[in-house]
Amino acid sequence: MISSANLIDLLLSILAGGLVGLERQLHDKPAGFRTNIMICFGAALFTLLSIRIPEHYLADVPGRIGDPTRIAAQIVTGVGFLGAGSIIHARGGVRGLTTAASIWVVAAIGMAFGAGFRWVGLLAASGTAVILFAFATIESWIIRYYTTVRLHIKTIASEDAAERVERLLRESGLKMRYRHFQKTLEGYSYDVSLVGAEDDLLRIQQALIHDKDIRSVKRT
Repeated sequence: MISSANLIDLLLSILAGGLVGLERQLHDKPAGFRTNIMICFGAALFTLLSIRIPEHYLADVPGRIGDPTRIAAQIVTGVGFLGAGSIIHARGGVRGLTTAASIWVVAAIGMAFGAGFRWVGLLAASGTAVILFAFATIESWIIRYYTTVRLHIKTIASEDAAERVERLLRESGLKMRYRHFQKTLEGYSYDVSLVGAEDDLLRIQQALIHDKDIRSVKRT
């Protein structure tokens, strides 16, 4: 039998999912306000039912007990598919990992409420909201002053052009983690990995693009 305490837990799962989903919605992420509410509420409901169904149907059957962990395990699997769907591969990089991780955590929060661990769910929801809201500023600061980019540079078949690329990279003030150089039929090709402030990275990229002897500059 579903008790009033269970109903309160389900209501709290809606509020917790909304709290996390609000941040995702404000930042225009794929899994927003309503999506996170549904994930948290659904996980709570599945967990609650996985506990209550055996109690209701198997209470009078000698030696028969249900295993609530079976449905819980399927929740984790299902949420994994949702998380994978939020990840996008673009321009040689991966986007949506934070959204996928938040979906995973929101499902765990819902399971906590469904199992009756109310304070665990509340603390987890609050902690997740703090991480998403407050830590975004810290992450933006890190990205602004310490970013890594990979550039693929192609020049014409001129040694002067190759030397100019080398000079621009040296004088940029950026740290070079990786450098691969080769001569092709069309000219020279560079693959470099640079680390530094975002403004400096954009500056060197623009300098390379506007050089008349450089055929192309791409972020990979």
